[in-house]
Amino acid sequence: MEGTYKTNKRYRDLRDAFLLENEGFRTTVYFDTVGVPTVATGVALLSRKKKAKSDKKPGRRFDRHTENIKACRDALGKNSPLEKSLESFANDALSAIDYTPEPGYSGKKKTVSSFQSTLRGKKLVQLLGPLNKKWESSRSPTISAGDANSISIEVIDQHEEKLERFLKGKGIDSKKLTEEQRIVLVDAVYHGRWSKGGVAAAKAMMARKSIEEICQCLYDPKFPSRTRKASLLLKKKWQPSKSSKKIPPSRSVQEPGISPEQLSILREYLLSEALTQHVGMSAYEQIIMRYMGAGCDFPLKHLCDPYSEIVRRYGD
Repeated sequence: MEGTYKTNKRYRDLRDAFLLENEGFRTTVYFDTVGVPTVATGVALLSRKKKAKSDKKPGRRFDRHTENIKACRDALGKNSPLEKSLESFANDALSAIDYTPEPGYSGKKKTVSSFQSTLRGKKLVQLLGPLNKKWESSRSPTISAGDANSISIEVIDQHEEKLERFLKGKGIDSKKLTEEQRIVLVDAVYHGRWSKGGVAAAKAMMARKSIEEICQCLYDPKFPSRTRKASLLLKKKWQPSKSSKKIPPSRSVQEPGISPEQLSILREYLLSEALTQHVGMSAYEQIIMRYMGAGCDFPLKHLCDPYSEIVRRYGD
């Protein structure tokens, strides 16, 4: 792979599209099928916690997902109204599902109604209200697509760093991986399957095993489509579907023409407490699109300023 995961734009674009298609993308906090509040590209706000041997209480333990909560805080702004709302929601969800047994679907489809009939689902509904068909409650916070994208980028890069540590711990040189191989391994780490297949897959890659053997290491019977897509990616035949093109690919401040100072200037014009504006492609939106890889639903002010005025102030 040329460069690093931070500087290789082709790699980042392909990686983001692959993870987006596997994880989906949501701007409103929803619950996964085990009741964990989630947002953006499958970013969980809570994590499973290992119980101490002295803890005799029944049920599964949970805790705040420190890294993911920090990513939300970085994107939304510390102590901003929206950040406080999201953290409060995560805390309430934690108090609802902590020490509850894993939902038992007994062969039934994992639907909202079947989840809400479980003990964990009942406690969640009691505290946060019933869920709709999208697995969202009436209290679920909603953030902008740009903020959700920023959260996703930070969390994905955290998993890139984890992968580097994991590979180094196994004596594997990450520079010998192809772009496609690294993306498959990042996906395994992101999906929480490094120890349950990722390690074996990485070793199989270094041993020049066949793609079929590599994918056999990664196979998860609960998510067979992930393995099929990994196989296509390793064969360089995978193409993102329309759903994985909804959010523009991430951009790095290390790219030519983009500086931290420019990003800082742009962030001065974001009002997190304002209502989302739907007025087409304004001048500010053009700049946001160019420099931040964000969508067009940012809450902005000075919407009527012409593009020439923006150029005069900040340059093209």
